[in-house]
Amino acid sequence: MSGLLDETYLNTLCGHLAERPPARGAWLDRARG
Repeated sequence: MSGLLDETYLNTLCGHLAERPPARGAWLDRARG
């Protein structure tokens, strides 16, 4: 992953985890938009 993509990925994943543990693959679907 590029630096920007990696940072966005971490921010998105951490954000979803902070709200509530997402179902497997759910964060992937949300990250895609």
